[in-house]
Amino acid sequence: MQIGLEAGLTNQLIDEIDQQPGHLPLLEFALTQLWSKQQNRLLTHQAYQEIGGVEEALANHAEAVYAQLTEADRQRAQQIFIQLVRLGDDTEATRRLTTREEVRLENWDLVTRLASSRLVVTNRNESTAEETVEIVHEALIRSWGRLEQWLIVDGDFLRWREQLRLAIRLWENSGHDQGVLLRGKALIDAQEWQLQRAQELNTNEIRFINKSGELRELEVKQQQRIRKIGISSLVTGLILALGLAGVAWLQGQKARMSETKAISSSAESFLNANLEFDGLIASIRAGRRIKGTDGIDANTRTQITETLQQSINFVREKNRLAEHDGMLESVSFSPDSKFIATASRDKTVKIWSLDGKKQLVVLREEKGEGFNSVAFSPDGTLMATGSWDNTAKIWSREGKRLHTLDGHKEAVLEVAFSPDSQLLATASWDNTVKLWSREGKLLHTLEGHKDKVNSITFSPDGQLIATVGWDNTMKLWNLDGKELRTFRGHQDMIWSVSFSPDGKQIATASGDRTVKLWSLDGKELQTLRGHQNGVNSVTFSPDGKLIATASGDRTVKLWNSKGQELETLYGHTDAVNSVAFSPDGTSIATAGNDKTAKIWKLNSPNSIIVRGHEDEVFDLVFSPNGKYIATASWDKTAKLWSIVGDKLQELRTFNGHQGRVNKLSFSPDGKYIATTSWDKTAKLWNLDGTLQKTLTGHKDTVWSVNFSPDGQLIATASEDKTVKLWNRDGELLKTLPRQSSVVNSAVFSPDGKLIATAGWDKTVKIWSIDGRLQKTLTGHTSGINSVTFSPDGKLIASASWDNTVKIWNLDGKELRTLRGHKNVVHNVTFSPDGKLIATASGDNTVKIWNINGQELRTLRGYKDAVWSLRFSLDGKTLATGSRYDIVVWHLYLDDLDQLLVRGCDWARDYLQNNPNVNPDEKSLCDGIRPIAQQ
Repeated sequence: MQIGLEAGLTNQLIDEIDQQPGHLPLLEFALTQLWSKQQNRLLTHQAYQEIGGVEEALANHAEAVYAQLTEADRQRAQQIFIQLVRLGDDTEATRRLTTREEVRLENWDLVTRLASSRLVVTNRNESTAEETVEIVHEALIRSWGRLEQWLIVDGDFLRWREQLRLAIRLWENSGHDQGVLLRGKALIDAQEWQLQRAQELNTNEIRFINKSGELRELEVKQQQRIRKIGISSLVTGLILALGLAGVAWLQGQKARMSETKAISSSAESFLNANLEFDGLIASIRAGRRIKGTDGIDANTRTQITETLQQSINFVREKNRLAEHDGMLESVSFSPDSKFIATASRDKTVKIWSLDGKKQLVVLREEKGEGFNSVAFSPDGTLMATGSWDNTAKIWSREGKRLHTLDGHKEAVLEVAFSPDSQLLATASWDNTVKLWSREGKLLHTLEGHKDKVNSITFSPDGQLIATVGWDNTMKLWNLDGKELRTFRGHQDMIWSVSFSPDGKQIATASGDRTVKLWSLDGKELQTLRGHQNGVNSVTFSPDGKLIATASGDRTVKLWNSKGQELETLYGHTDAVNSVAFSPDGTSIATAGNDKTAKIWKLNSPNSIIVRGHEDEVFDLVFSPNGKYIATASWDKTAKLWSIVGDKLQELRTFNGHQGRVNKLSFSPDGKYIATTSWDKTAKLWNLDGTLQKTLTGHKDTVWSVNFSPDGQLIATASEDKTVKLWNRDGELLKTLPRQSSVVNSAVFSPDGKLIATAGWDKTVKIWSIDGRLQKTLTGHTSGINSVTFSPDGKLIASASWDNTVKIWNLDGKELRTLRGHKNVVHNVTFSPDGKLIATASGDNTVKIWNINGQELRTLRGYKDAVWSLRFSLDGKTLATGSRYDIVVWHLYLDDLDQLLVRGCDWARDYLQNNPNVNPDEKSLCDGIRPIAQQ
């Protein structure tokens, strides 16, 4: 179809873009906008004016794209765009080519969407393989008013960060010379910006600032030692000596306080960057310091104990093994879970104890480019390696080379033993897979892939082999080498393949940034999306409940068996190439291009984190005897868990509701559980999971359920604006007068004589047990989610969408308002002794307050809103419910010594055995006895 331009429009377009560098993208964009407004196959001056000319058209388009973003994405977009601009002191702002790491990996999904909207351009650096992004044209910087405003507001920060990045490049080019680290005002400025804008700094920037702070701390110590020597030599009299000593002491104390605050800020920055292990080390250092420093203010002391508590509760990384000289390609656990093997490009394989204390065996090769793969035989007697020299090798457990397997014509990327340890499979870039006996005899060559083969695995019964490679396919074979099936679906090469322990599913990890789950008949079951770069490795946990993936985006992700993302593990500073579960299911090992292997623990003695639900954990409650926890979830189930030491063991699932399960309650005798649901019902269950009664009568979602203290009554609150009272046989006894809005919560007083209700009408109402309204408590400015009585029945606490909690007496007087949350407060509960209050919020935190309303502690580390929480019967632990997660905290509110003991127990292997730990850190836990010795 031919399109014409109105007379003179061509010249106008040329005149506008003639002075623009790189004008072709602008012209293309303007013509595209004009095309959408063509009339009768003619592009007109009127249409050109409507789009605002070349530059204004681009700005209007940017504003339209921005307007369609969610509020969260708008904030991310601002962070992205300001990084794509270089501010000059006296010159115009210009485009800045920015790497994927600089805009932060978690923002790359939005970058790709902005690229699809033609506001930015993405590319890949051919020499470094780094992905990059830049603004589509500098005209956008000049014409988009919103971006101009952002640059005005953030100008100081942007100029500072440009200087920081220059300093980092100088430091890296100098071989990490300490003389290039930040000092003086530059360090103070950096630490202040780090406190204010930690979320916008990447890992390298945070590490550089913290390294500079650590050097400053070391230099201050040296200066103090020199000062002490100088003072001693200048002592000429008692008075002079006392005077100088006093000055030195005051200066020393002031310096220590300043250093302690800097270390504490460093720890918090690590936690904000999801680097919990680094945060733990910094928190321990800060904790040791405040024990030896007088005059530390209360806020700093609280900050240190909070970061230490958060670190020990959420840390997963247990140890770092860092003695290779080249990138690591593979990691494998021994069958007894006591050792790991790491294969490196430095031409060695190292066998380590998990504490990092000993390298038991080192396997070496003299030629080639190093090892690609290492595997233990299931019987534990052999090891196998694959190398760039086109061979595989079989070794004794003691490191003696037994057989060299020649036959491949290209590099051997992976080796795998059969479950009975009798066969070894090798995958090669010569497009083939070979099967060998454990004595090194070639049995079969599997040919069928059209390109390089990257990975291979045996089925759990040893009867099938799965292979993947550069041809974007997975193939299934029998042991005779016959190809049974080809699986297609990935859009890029496949790097890794793994069978589920029951042999019913296969997982594949691809350069297309996805993992796919397949049935054996070739059906694609799930696609796991979330990584921001190619996925290099995938494996199932021994019980089949978890899947771990490792990616070029420097992260490891944990997923449940249905493909839902549960957790992201941060810490590697370069691509992660390999991930493995320990056979006992307690640990994960990872290996990457940063030349390190990391050991992560799935469970911690310092907290319990369970991912037992497939949707929000909306409520939880301890049983009256304290032995169980029951949870209610929007996955339409309730679950009962047994508390066994530092673990929660799932006992049973209560199925029966046809909608999301909102709330639940134990009967006072602990024999029954009541649940409520979006299906408009409440249900009464025995603990063995038998359904006793279904309470029907509400006309909408039932939000709340509670037993009376004597166990004879049940109160339910509903979206239908009513509260109903039932006997424990499920018979409806009374409906309280209909309220003006949704009722979210109804609870009995400890003496059973009153009922408190709360909901969307912004009030708390107090009723007598016979249904007469006694008091209406007003003061909240938005709907109320939760209401509860104190254990002595004298106080009521209410949690609201207005981000506050209010404390009332029974006369209806508002005693105090608890302010501090930055989002809706979903739940509130008293400790059993009535001295503490805990609150759960949509700001992803839990706060603990004393009864006077003073905030004592903020529990951070959650990735999503916290919906529910309860104290244990002894008040020493707090259970919380969030997205998929049940988190049980051990509370050490005022016990810094106990926090240090637990922190050191976790970090001691790393501090004592890692050669890269500086001498100052090695002694960090000296004098703190392990828990086992107490």
